[in-house]
Amino acid sequence: MKIIIKILIIFVLLPVIGLIVWDGVSFLPHLSELKQLAKDGNDRIQSVGDVLYPIAVAGETKEGIRRYYTMRQVYMYLVFSKHRKSNLIWHLNNMLWNAASRIHINDQEAFGIWVNCSLSGCSEGLQAVAKKYYQKEIAELSTKELAGIVAVVRNPVRFQPGAPASEIRIKELLEKVKNP
Repeated sequence: MKIIIKILIIFVLLPVIGLIVWDGVSFLPHLSELKQLAKDGNDRIQSVGDVLYPIAVAGETKEGIRRYYTMRQVYMYLVFSKHRKSNLIWHLNNMLWNAASRIHINDQEAFGIWVNCSLSGCSEGLQAVAKKYYQKEIAELSTKELAGIVAVVRNPVRFQPGAPASEIRIKELLEKVKNP
């Protein structure tokens, strides 16, 4: 009976220890880079952040801002592009990076990463999207144009500015911001 209890304890502790080791080996070495990406993203939108954040939450939800898309972009930018692995490792690491981000990164930092890494990769982010679709700096965009940027991040083809679906989505986002 004591042997069975010891085996059960080992089976319970082994995954926990494995996750702690993985976190220390795979995620923590990149934490300072993640914090810098978050800071850069928040700095880029400093003048429109108070307007953009509620629109982004309306369009993506807080969970959506942090979800796989953002962490996947960051993982590809920081790790995968340098050390290619199998598809199984790719998906496992995406899942684990998403989980580890919940422990080490707060909502505002996740938003900064989303701003810095959405759609155009982690060096351009929403700034490049604003220049591509509106030919303006992100700080110069109106509230409606910021909603258009959030819509484009969701689906660049369907919600391309000027498209009927984009106009509908922009109205929905602005309505959600007014009436949460």
